[in-house]
Amino acid sequence: MTDTGEAKPQTIIVGPVAAWESMKMLGTNGGGFYGMNSAHPFENPTGLSNFFNTYAMMMFPFALVLMFGRMLKRFRHSLVVFSVMMVMMAGTVVWSIYFDTLKPNPGLTGQAVEQKLEVPSAASPGGKLTVSFPAVPSLPVEQHLGNLEGKEMRFGTSAGATFDALTTDVTCGAVNAEEDSLNPVAALSPMAGMWLNCVFGGKGVGMINMLTFIIVGIFIAGMMVGRTPEYLGKKIGAREVTFAMIAILVHPVFILWPTGLFAGTTLGMQAISNAGAHGFSQILYQFSSATANNGSAFDGLGVTYGFWNAVNPGPSAAAFDIAAGLCMLFGRYLPIIAPVALAASLGAKKSSPFGLGTLRDDTTTFGFLLLGTVVIIGALLFLPAAVLGPVAEHFGPMPFGG
Repeated sequence: MTDTGEAKPQTIIVGPVAAWESMKMLGTNGGGFYGMNSAHPFENPTGLSNFFNTYAMMMFPFALVLMFGRMLKRFRHSLVVFSVMMVMMAGTVVWSIYFDTLKPNPGLTGQAVEQKLEVPSAASPGGKLTVSFPAVPSLPVEQHLGNLEGKEMRFGTSAGATFDALTTDVTCGAVNAEEDSLNPVAALSPMAGMWLNCVFGGKGVGMINMLTFIIVGIFIAGMMVGRTPEYLGKKIGAREVTFAMIAILVHPVFILWPTGLFAGTTLGMQAISNAGAHGFSQILYQFSSATANNGSAFDGLGVTYGFWNAVNPGPSAAAFDIAAGLCMLFGRYLPIIAPVALAASLGAKKSSPFGLGTLRDDTTTFGFLLLGTVVIIGALLFLPAAVLGPVAEHFGPMPFGG
């Protein structure tokens, strides 16, 4: 409709959406036929189709973990690994729903009283500067259903938060809601899926990354009890641990280094749509998604250049395209080299007989060991970046936190 209420023609693009959709979800590629991806009614029309889309992107990553146990004839071991991954996946989903669906949008709630914060300042008396934040009235918006910004209500109130968490856990990248509109702390859920990159992950990728954590966890446990660590009957030495740590550390390097570079220069400042912690989160998410080969994004970041005939590209769009492309290339292939070398090193060793002192890999104790290894190493690598982005935004001044 025009501004005067007159009807005008509308061009609706159509094509092989059904065939595209099956490849997108089953192949965990994530690239949609439409720019709105799985939020578009032609790609994902109903709550039922949303359920099958969600199921499709999880099917192969789930199955490959169990196939790993079938191939080794150690199915109980694969069940333990599967359970650890499932616990982490459930954690990301619950976290996302709790802080997004069950919490109001803090940008609409307002601030009843004036706030004053003291920040360090060498130029101020006493070395502290008092910053005042005036009272802000809330908007007359009913928020008993939580944060509905950027959500498709035909799927249900929590479907967007759930989908956002799962799509990064399985390295798919398809979205049915706007991730840039998630409440600040809720955004940690999809970020954590990409940072750990072993919560099932893509087809085989998550299992490869989990195997490196298994090697490190068993090595730590062996050193704690004073025994030579073993996995699948193969003794783990310094060489294997070195390969495992290289594979683990390559991932954060290609996320954190370009994030710091762009956040600290005009390249990032020209692209962000929100100043402060949220702008940093936009840049952090961009390189997390590229390095994890995910593809989802905080779409407020002005990095769209296009394949050709870019009418009005962002001032730093080309730089972001090149940097993200390099992160996709090296972040995908470099971590493969170290696990291959690790497998070759273990394969060349003779198998050791199972003894009383051997750490069993099919018990609950092993599951907790593996879960603790992933969470602790992941926190050590990414917690500082998380504090500078989503956590700072959550606890910061208005319009977020308080």
